[in-house]
Amino acid sequence: MNKKKLLAIIILVVALLVGWTVFFIVKNLPGFTGARTKNPDRYSLDIVKMNGSDKHSIECEAGDVLAVHFEPQKGTLKLTIKAPDGEVVYSGNEKSNAGDFDINITESGTYTLEIKAKGAKGSIYVTKE
Repeated sequence: MNKKKLLAIIILVVALLVGWTVFFIVKNLPGFTGARTKNPDRYSLDIVKMNGSDKHSIECEAGDVLAVHFEPQKGTLKLTIKAPDGEVVYSGNEKSNAGDFDINITESGTYTLEIKAKGAKGSIYVTKE
């Protein structure tokens, strides 16, 4: 093989490696595409693509109910809901505990919703009732 062909192959391989590296870096950059609503009684995410994390707090009184819709469709999507004392009252991801359900509030205070996503698509709605 002559030197010009060898050089062309080396340049092509390096260009492909650089291209793939840039693609995977950009693909995993933190960001959110979709619709997000945060208010005192509701948190909703309609995720087209999400990498990273998000938090929201909802003030609840004992006897309230948090109605949850958790529908992961693609990628890694995790939802954790913590009581005022930090105890996890719900934890689910794309492989477990997804669906529609209610969480009965037994302790008044601030409940924290934490979302972690990587290449995620789906929806999360949490409404205080």
